[in-house]
Amino acid sequence: MATTTITTIRQATLSDVEQIAQVFAAGFIDDDVFGRFMHPRRREYPLDWLAHWQREIRLHVLDPSVVTYAMAAFERNWEDIKHHFVGARAQSWMIEMLCVAPDAQGRGHGRALVEAAIARCRGAEGGDGRVPLCVIASERGDAFYDKLGFREVGRANVGELSGVSGGSLKQDA
Repeated sequence: MATTTITTIRQATLSDVEQIAQVFAAGFIDDDVFGRFMHPRRREYPLDWLAHWQREIRLHVLDPSVVTYAMAAFERNWEDIKHHFVGARAQSWMIEMLCVAPDAQGRGHGRALVEAAIARCRGAEGGDGRVPLCVIASERGDAFYDKLGFREVGRANVGELSGVSGGSLKQDA
């Protein structure tokens, strides 16, 4: 049975990059999009796979336009899927990356990160406290977000990505 532990959420720093990159490399090794589709030779070249995550995480830590919480990154109005965000979703935040180390899953860390993001959205500028939080869920993440009350509002695995697992575009309820 999984136990819930206290999760501390704080702004990531450059000294966190290596550990966060290792978490993402382990957490996404079997992911269809990041693994098979984008990095098909990740198992042959594990150092390149890790270097990809080091670069990605470093960019999020250094870029002041991205809000990075521990092992999650949130961005406003992700350009690639903005056509899904009209009307009430015109102003929204996007969970760009969220990962929990495989051996730490099931303890409430992911839930804590998402709840912190929702709280931040509710306090976002220029809104009525109801700025939506959205995510493109991986195949494994789909049920996780459903448990947190997210609902599907579109698909991101269309066109070239139609053969990729996951891709449910979800919004918090």
